[in-house]
Amino acid sequence: MVMDLSWRLGTELGIDGLFGEYERALRESGKSIQVWKLAYNEQDLDDWNVVGDSAFKATDEYLTVDRGSFAPGQFDFQLLTLDTVTSGDFSIDVEVDARRGEASFCGLVVGRKDASTFHSFILFPGQVRAGAADTGFVDLTSHYGSDSYKTWRHLPVDTSAEPGQTLVSSWHRLRLDITGGEVDMWFDEELIASHAFPSRDVLRGSFGLVMGPGKARYRNIRYLALHARDPAAAIERAVRLEALTDADTGRIGDSWLGARPPFPEVSRWSGAERSSWAEAGPVPQLLVLWSINQNEMIPMHEWLRGLKEMSACGLSLLLRRLTVTSSTGISRPTSFRMPWGWTTAKGLVLASPSRPLPSTVTTCPACFCWILMGASCGKGIRVL
Repeated sequence: MVMDLSWRLGTELGIDGLFGEYERALRESGKSIQVWKLAYNEQDLDDWNVVGDSAFKATDEYLTVDRGSFAPGQFDFQLLTLDTVTSGDFSIDVEVDARRGEASFCGLVVGRKDASTFHSFILFPGQVRAGAADTGFVDLTSHYGSDSYKTWRHLPVDTSAEPGQTLVSSWHRLRLDITGGEVDMWFDEELIASHAFPSRDVLRGSFGLVMGPGKARYRNIRYLALHARDPAAAIERAVRLEALTDADTGRIGDSWLGARPPFPEVSRWSGAERSSWAEAGPVPQLLVLWSINQNEMIPMHEWLRGLKEMSACGLSLLLRRLTVTSSTGISRPTSFRMPWGWTTAKGLVLASPSRPLPSTVTTCPACFCWILMGASCGKGIRVL
């Protein structure tokens, strides 16, 4: 009762102080009063924007889609969006049966402005080759037209069959929470990543489903939409993330993104030994994690040799060769973002507001690595 009363009066009358009572009651009860809406009525597609000869079909409990044969090298798609637009924070949640070797990709779309401008949260289930299954993964991508896109997150996920499932079904749950410009990505009820967009406006628009080549089924499609002045989603997100955050390290789940990582345990040093981050003093520090197998696929050694020249401007370089394996046995790179806050396009922290990069530091126009003016990069290119 306290949550409902404080939420309604706070929202309708604009009394911000009442949301403090809403948060207190939320923490005590651990429950939300927000009501989700079913997007698919299990009968027809009357509430959806069906364009032309749509591959999406209403089939009782399931919304089925058949776009031909599995084609992992093709990226054409079809959208099915709900006939509604939200002005405030919102969430969309769906279960999808996307089997390896049958569905190339499928998932959710939000912020749709037109047929080729939108954001997608896509599941790639993988395929089976010679008795071994590929790792599945999910992407958060912004599409800016028919030929322009940007993938913000590329994360491995476990798409193997769960106990009780068979080769004829492989259900997974996808969910997006949009709070302001923040997007939280969930896979099988686990928060796997968050991404901050510069403005909430880019996330406004219609939302729904996306399907690539192949076959899939959707069920339990639901959404939660709040009006523009409702802070309930932001309050609930803060409480939810607080519960998921490790009190000692500040990380959420397997990711160190946004948290300060511990100093790595090193079995053998090739240079001067260290025991903590503090030993380097008040300088930017770059931690690189990679394995020999990764280096064979994407060579980094020449680029890393070039980075040694950065020591002249105070960069402390710490390299470690390893492979990070999650509890599910999937090899995944762990995300690191140092606490100083400035990152390059490669996601590497090189400076801080209190210690900016010297004016003698620039980027190589060929490989975009950071080097000193007048020096040569790892590929032997000299920048004057």
